[in-house]
Amino acid sequence: MRDKCILPFLITERLEFFQLTQADLPELEILLGDPEIMYAWEHGFTKIESQAWLNENLRRYSSDGYSYWAVRKKNDGSLIGVMGILKEVAEGKQYIGIGYILNKKYWGQGYAGEGTAALCQYAFRKLQLQTLTAQVRTNNFASQHIAEGLGMKAMCNFVKIYRGQEMPHFLYTLDRDKWLKTASNGTVIMLELEAKKDFLQLLLLGDEDEKMLDRYLKRGDLFALYKGDLKATVVVTQEKEDVFEVKNLAVWPQEQRRGYGRFLMTEMCRLYSRLGTRMLVGTGDVFETLNFYQACGFTRSHVIKNFFTDNYPQPIFENGIQLKDMVYLERFLKNDRRLKK
Repeated sequence: MRDKCILPFLITERLEFFQLTQADLPELEILLGDPEIMYAWEHGFTKIESQAWLNENLRRYSSDGYSYWAVRKKNDGSLIGVMGILKEVAEGKQYIGIGYILNKKYWGQGYAGEGTAALCQYAFRKLQLQTLTAQVRTNNFASQHIAEGLGMKAMCNFVKIYRGQEMPHFLYTLDRDKWLKTASNGTVIMLELEAKKDFLQLLLLGDEDEKMLDRYLKRGDLFALYKGDLKATVVVTQEKEDVFEVKNLAVWPQEQRRGYGRFLMTEMCRLYSRLGTRMLVGTGDVFETLNFYQACGFTRSHVIKNFFTDNYPQPIFENGIQLKDMVYLERFLKNDRRLKK
């Protein structure tokens, strides 16, 4: 099982979210040091201030479990900025809100909306928050537009004092129940490091025996795909230094044949190409299932005779066929050792 510094813990159509580390400091100094990017603060940060800002975020990971995160483009690893969930104070009251700092090279390309929508998914589904806020300066019309696009409403005005200067802000709020009913929810994938058994009902669609599931679930990486609500899960384990295996792929029956399984397989091969050279998947000798994995770029590797009859206490059926042999397929991954640029 890896942590949020190696694999992205949140994935959207174009973006990946990582926990910040000290290795990100050179890029952060450029981002935070640009006065145009930091117009809401009305000054660029010095190198000392950037280091202090990074240290504070690392501290918040430990105390709160969240803060600003590094946000990178999926296609090349470029840092587009930082976005996060933050404990903030307005008029003496504490709130949990969202914030972002976006590199000016990426303004006007929809990244702020895409990334903050993913933050809402994370806040309301993963953290189970009931209310989310955003503190936006009254002259920051672009960020006001982003907040309103998320379904947020301005609740009140307040003034922040920063470096002795008064800065008027709007406090935007969004309730979870309203968001669940009205928000436009894009597809996001979340890495689940804890409480994996919360997904047991869905995981058992991919592996019917809980004892067999327990053999790999704890050491595996579990990813959950949401589009509005939970659609599918996948579990990937490391079998050798450069070999990974899809142990469990499950899609709710009512959501099948909508591309979620193939999308997860594509994303897993893309992610683990950074860590290894080969992806395996084992399945029953059923034409439809084999055809699905072959359509995902896998080819037959080998067969383990009587795997299902020898390892499962009850007969396992798929599409009316009793499973006996385990058919392994493999896909050689384009080797991309880049974790983060």
